[in-house]
Amino acid sequence: MHPFFMCGGVSIPAYGAMVALGVAVALGLFFPRVGKGRRLRAAGIVGVAALGALLGAKGLYLLTMPEGLAFREMLLSGFVFYGGLIGGVAGGYFAARRMKESFVELMDAAAPCIAVGHGIGRVGCFLAGCCYGRPMAPPLGLLMPQALGAPHDVALFPVQLLEAALNISLGIFLLIYSRRRREEGQVAGLYLVAYAGIRFCVEFLRYDAVRGFAGALSTGQWMSILAWHAGLLLFARVSVIDIGLNGARAAISARLFGGLLPIKAEAGLYRDLAGKLSFQVKVRNKPVKVNLTRRAEVDIEDELRALLGLLRVRRLRLYAVVGVGGDAALTAKLCGLVQAALGTLCALTRNREGEMDKKCDVRPDYQHDAFHFAGNCIIFFRTGKVMRVGCKVLLKIAKGAYQKWRTRLKTSCVPPWKT
Repeated sequence: MHPFFMCGGVSIPAYGAMVALGVAVALGLFFPRVGKGRRLRAAGIVGVAALGALLGAKGLYLLTMPEGLAFREMLLSGFVFYGGLIGGVAGGYFAARRMKESFVELMDAAAPCIAVGHGIGRVGCFLAGCCYGRPMAPPLGLLMPQALGAPHDVALFPVQLLEAALNISLGIFLLIYSRRRREEGQVAGLYLVAYAGIRFCVEFLRYDAVRGFAGALSTGQWMSILAWHAGLLLFARVSVIDIGLNGARAAISARLFGGLLPIKAEAGLYRDLAGKLSFQVKVRNKPVKVNLTRRAEVDIEDELRALLGLLRVRRLRLYAVVGVGGDAALTAKLCGLVQAALGTLCALTRNREGEMDKKCDVRPDYQHDAFHFAGNCIIFFRTGKVMRVGCKVLLKIAKGAYQKWRTRLKTSCVPPWKT
């Protein structure tokens, strides 16, 4: 352990040197992952994000720091990674919106770089003696006689090196994972989910009191829970749906929530042995009873409209083959009607940012009676709207529970002669 490096008689703090090295490596990995035409704008966004990260990391440290530190020690002492992550995301999002850049795409490019840079910075924590681990007997425990913040006479587990190795491994994995084309937000979401799990477990091995506690868990563990949910929402916001229609039979296969929930369903008209025509639905190859005569008692128009407001169609491709054997005029009319219907569907699902990849293709079949339809679409949940709607739902549930509890309390407090 060496809290300071000596270079030409000048003492350089090891923590600051490793943090600077981590930032340099992260930037060196980030800019090649961004297109050449976007690097100048990306540099401006990174500058704003870096300022936000600095303010967020120092601000969260000041909120969780121990009492009794002098003002100079408060300014020169450590930072909190989660605070830097929140501040960096806020600053980067603001700058990306101003520069009309896709913030989620930049997050996907930056996630592996952040992991590698963070791992290098954790080596600086070990050299300085901060963020130290629990007391543990050698060989797992190490004495830190020159540590600036850790006890000098107790063998401590080098949890900083463990987290550094896990972060660098995560960064390498994400670099390999992102080589193939991934949907927008999946790399950044996977990083948040993985790092939150790593940090939550590593916190049990830490022994420094600076990180702060709230109940049975540390501040870092509470932040890890929030980051895990945010990463899962970001990773699972994409769904891929494939639809096929062949005559009187339809099939749909969907990979919902980032592939976490695969669904395959079939529906069609079938004629049994007695010659009776029946409608059958199968979900995952299991028949499902459907009552076609029952009318819906609940008007779901508002709910459906609200649900569509949470979605954003990224790609929509529709293909159809229509034909009436021996009747070219009727085939042409049917093709025109289907083309108009598919065009209307594409117009209704048009993305407001104008980024939707849409394609409609209708082909006539003059030789056979045919009606074949196939479609493929990729749907994103609007993460911000989902979070706002979720908060509104939770507030509505809490308000209903409070009103119910208040009504029950009033009823229980009524005198017997008034009942």
